[in-house]
Amino acid sequence: MDKITIEDLEIFANHGVLGEEKELGQKFLLSVYLYLDLRKPALSGDLNATVNYAELSEKIEKEFTKEKFDLIETAAEKIAELILLNYNAVKTVKVILKKPWAPLKKHLKYVSVEIERTWHTVYIGLGSNMGNKSQNLNTALKIINKNPNCRINKVSNFYHTRPVGYLDQDNFLNCAAEIKTFMSPDELMNFFLELEKSLKRERKIHWGPRTID
Repeated sequence: MDKITIEDLEIFANHGVLGEEKELGQKFLLSVYLYLDLRKPALSGDLNATVNYAELSEKIEKEFTKEKFDLIETAAEKIAELILLNYNAVKTVKVILKKPWAPLKKHLKYVSVEIERTWHTVYIGLGSNMGNKSQNLNTALKIINKNPNCRINKVSNFYHTRPVGYLDQDNFLNCAAEIKTFMSPDELMNFFLELEKSLKRERKIHWGPRTID
């Protein structure tokens, strides 16, 4: 995978646990490494097919100074999200955030955090056998697509299946979806569980009827 690097971008901001850090501010050094395919822009000379690093640097500074965070971990996460959500060509981003003036009673060059976030492809199955089954599936898909950290790439046709295990219930309407996300497996599962709750999923009978699954 090809790479674009912006290294040690100096930004004055107000992140830190201590009150004086938020009040007075300090210098941070921010490096980002963008992993993407550069062959198309290299051959065509089309700036729109790559990432304009001058434009990105401005966006990074604006995002980095918009809020005050206790942890530089949070600030770094916000930059990674900014890049992945606004530049479709970027597959993976690494962010290294350095804090040269960390308030420690020690001599050091800097403290830093390094994070790497990648778009993953996830395949999920959805099912419903209560109420308006088709509407339940479509509503679930809309909720997933509204999550800024998820993008639905493809959805299968809807199809009917018979229940398994607990048979005294209506047939299911099912579909499958291909999703692009940079959420962790635990984050994604928790999101799906909350989605089920919002659509009145109740777990009363093992393998029993449900509005959404």
